[in-house]
Amino acid sequence: MLWSNHHRRSAGAAASVSRVVAVVELRALTQDAKDAWLAPALAEMLRTELGAAPEIRVIPNAIMRDATKDLKPQDAGGYGRDALAQLRRRLRADYVVSGRFRIDESPDDRLLFVDIELQNARSGTSIATVSQQSGLSSLSLLVNQTGAVLRDRLGAARASAGLLDQIASVQPPTTAIAQRIGFALDAMDRYDSARARDELLEATAEAPDYAPSYLYLAHAWSALGYRQKALAAAEQAASRSSAMPPELRMQIDATVQTESYDSKKAAETWRQLVALKPLTPEYRLDTIVAEIAAGELPSAEAALADLRHLPQASQDPRVELVAAKLAGARNDVSSEVEHAEESLRQAQKREAPGLIADAQVELAGARSYLGAFEQSKTEL
Repeated sequence: MLWSNHHRRSAGAAASVSRVVAVVELRALTQDAKDAWLAPALAEMLRTELGAAPEIRVIPNAIMRDATKDLKPQDAGGYGRDALAQLRRRLRADYVVSGRFRIDESPDDRLLFVDIELQNARSGTSIATVSQQSGLSSLSLLVNQTGAVLRDRLGAARASAGLLDQIASVQPPTTAIAQRIGFALDAMDRYDSARARDELLEATAEAPDYAPSYLYLAHAWSALGYRQKALAAAEQAASRSSAMPPELRMQIDATVQTESYDSKKAAETWRQLVALKPLTPEYRLDTIVAEIAAGELPSAEAALADLRHLPQASQDPRVELVAAKLAGARNDVSSEVEHAEESLRQAQKREAPGLIADAQVELAGARSYLGAFEQSKTEL
């Protein structure tokens, strides 16, 4: 999800209305390699639709990947109670959006049939089932209609015309671009940043004014180690972001600042995003990382203390991991080891391989600094 709603709220007000929603990648009922883009594209577009509501916080896809790999939805749709309980434990989600789709051939257009299930992760009950169908060329309209129903069933206020225009500006402008984005997301999920880059280069060529493609491309270039190319892509996104929601524009600015090694400005931009969305832990984590890079360790300490007050930060391995990085920046290697060990324990409890690996890398580095080379080698 590239952005969430940009309405400013106090932390207290936000806490009283926030719904944490996990959008799981939809299941294809028809297997065709040329349609592999559709599941990740649909999930990302739905995240954008739901994230538009100030009452809803959508869990990022990067966190979703690990949490859902071993959990399968029921054949009839949705997840069973045990699977929902596991998703709630791993993600601290209040609601889970899942679904399935199939594509039928027709003389004029390929027909897309989508069934979406909205479930309460606390009680295990179904809140709504949304069934839609349209030609594949009308994908954006189908997602827009589905998003409106889901926002309503989640108790979100009706979106204004201006907000709907902003949502539309973030969604892919055509089905062809959605296809490119979907293939790129699938590639990034498989840690194939080169394939993602190739798809996104095509997307920027086909829709040169669509800013999100450049932001995705910046992330792909960065993952491949090409920082100058990542910066160039982020700058292209920034130059095309004037019609985008403020939150997305700030995300793009933070990316530009990070890739240009301006950590002080990046930290300030992330702090603005924290003020905008105080219940979003990802913005707080990015703030701390930027402050550490900028050498603003007292500010990072204060931000970490504030982060720990969020209910969703409890037992989040990323919190202990950033605490380990902060300890390392203070040359307190013993504390770095302690925090990395706790991050590893929490990641293992969540059964999150990616977070487990991050904690092991941090732990190996700290132990190596202490001279515990065999232990470090084991972690690596």
